[in-house]
Amino acid sequence: MDDFSTLKDGWAFDESSGTAYHFEHFPMNQADELAKERDEIYALETINWTLADEETVHFNRYYAYGLGEAIAIAAKFEIMANEVAEQLIRIRQIQDDEVDIFLKVWKFFSKQMPSAISEDQAEQLPYDDSE
Repeated sequence: MDDFSTLKDGWAFDESSGTAYHFEHFPMNQADELAKERDEIYALETINWTLADEETVHFNRYYAYGLGEAIAIAAKFEIMANEVAEQLIRIRQIQDDEVDIFLKVWKFFSKQMPSAISEDQAEQLPYDDSE
């Protein structure tokens, strides 16, 4: 059997993850382009099985900046699968026609978020134990 140093492409098994994977030599410029995709905006598409009416359910799209955030959100859905009626269907990069509306909505909600407060301001906040 060949070792990895002499193989240009092929298959191997990763014992740490318990999965087979394919490897190949790949041009550096193409690898750089693919690596940039990690920073793109991703859509996570879900079906929420809560009935909207007698014959329809909810199809939701959650948006994430970067692959890491998308994977974290996906993991949250998978962990919560027994508690909520929402099922992750796919993760994909957003399409060109989604970018503008997403950025508009993102900026709108970002402006609604409160800014940081000082320690003194935090101490002055009223205590609310109604929750």
